Amino acid sequence: MHAPSGRVYHLKFNPPKVDNVDDETGEPLVVRPDDREEVVKARFAAFAKQTAPLLEFYRARGVLHDVPSPTSKQGYTELQKVLAKLGFSTTHHH
Repeated sequence: MHAPSGRVYHLKFNPPKVDNVDDETGEPLVVRPDDREEVVKARFAAFAKQTAPLLEFYRARGVLHDVPSPTSKQGYTELQKVLAKLGFSTTHHH
């Protein structure tokens, strides 16, 4: 990321034009502490140990609903469908 502006890059999906350099200013990019490899590996390990068994517990009981979410907008649309099937209203009231 470019710390002064908050611009975020991604190695695969949104790489900078020049490695490790902000597209607009040419200043160096930094890796956020929570994006460091060891931190991400620890998060995956915690997921495998704590969350995955919980998902299987609910999946085995037929009450887990997987929501595909390639984008936030698509995920929200899919979540609305699941909630509607469960009898929850997803319309906003003002």
